[in-house]
Amino acid sequence: NILATQGNIADLKNEIANYDQMHLAPLEAIQKQLNDHASASNTDATASTSQTTPYQAVEKELAAANISVFTPEQQVFYAERKDTLNQKDVAEVTRVQEFLQDKGYLKPEEVTGHWNEPHKAAVKAFQEANNLTPDRVVGKDFRAAMQADYLKNLTTADLNQRIEDQKNAVLADKDPTIAGLNESISNSQTLLGQLQNEQQHLLTAELELQRNEKAGITEKIT
Repeated sequence: NILATQGNIADLKNEIANYDQMHLAPLEAIQKQLNDHASASNTDATASTSQTTPYQAVEKELAAANISVFTPEQQVFYAERKDTLNQKDVAEVTRVQEFLQDKGYLKPEEVTGHWNEPHKAAVKAFQEANNLTPDRVVGKDFRAAMQADYLKNLTTADLNQRIEDQKNAVLADKDPTIAGLNESISNSQTLLGQLQNEQQHLLTAELELQRNEKAGITEKIT
């Protein structure tokens, strides 16, 4: 128990000493990788990096760092992969209409938050142009196409902002986290002192027992 507690204290102190290295350095490494990709793409338009979107260049690293490129609303919209559109959900309808407008299938004045025949026709036109089943339904395939388009168009600046937001969150959490670690160290040190005292008491009792046994043996001999 004493060795385990000493090891725990050492681990906590190490975590404090290496907080930035553990939590900030990986984010900065992603930013460097992202910016290197952008520089390579700008330097040589024929380079293989130019065929890779900024998101694809750091997709695995973002996932490993738990950095989402979606807003909470987007996460719900894309994750649900519903078979139909909730036509009573103005926000959901508007999101689809804005997407279709951005792709040139709707006029600005047709983004109303209400779902009508022209919107279904716009969905069909998009589906036909993108090799999707032209069923005029905002289903799983349509949502997947929207998500793919969103990811493809994320810029280096967009992704850098997501990473900066995560860095700011880490920095905001640094002081309370370190305070918590210091409290854990203090508690562990208190426990360690108690264990050492108990060990000392046991050793003292054992020595006293040994002395008594020796005294008894000596008396019998005498």
